[in-house]
Amino acid sequence: NTLKTATFNIETLRRRAGEKFITVTELADTIVRREDLSFRVAHHIVAESVKTAIEKRSEITHEILQGSAKKITGSELSLTFEDLQQALSPENFVSIRKIYGGPAPEETRRALVFQRDDETTDEKWFAQSKTFIEESAIKLQTIVDKVIKG
Repeated sequence: NTLKTATFNIETLRRRAGEKFITVTELADTIVRREDLSFRVAHHIVAESVKTAIEKRSEITHEILQGSAKKITGSELSLTFEDLQQALSPENFVSIRKIYGGPAPEETRRALVFQRDDETTDEKWFAQSKTFIEESAIKLQTIVDKVIKG
């Protein structure tokens, strides 16, 4: 019931979702896919980028990313500024995670349908169990009354 009446500041949530380097995992994954680098090397590049951004009190810029790549691998990446923005986008981070249990909208909808079906099944079981217990209590009381009356 609480969620039915809750209100959310979508802009604040959207802004916060992009803060504190939450989406850098996707940047590393993008580097692996696009640059044909190992997972380990990509994560070293991203870790160096985060470290530099924190030191500069900045977001990860294209320049910071390229500097980190050059420091780790000896060369810059082919990722463009737009590629970087896409990789760090909270909307992109959510939407591409379409695996079972992932946060992508289509997977969330599928999971909700499944959960609603489970809820219906659980409610039916609960109602049947409650009826059974109530009827059993009446039967038990009848037996106890007969035993007491002798």
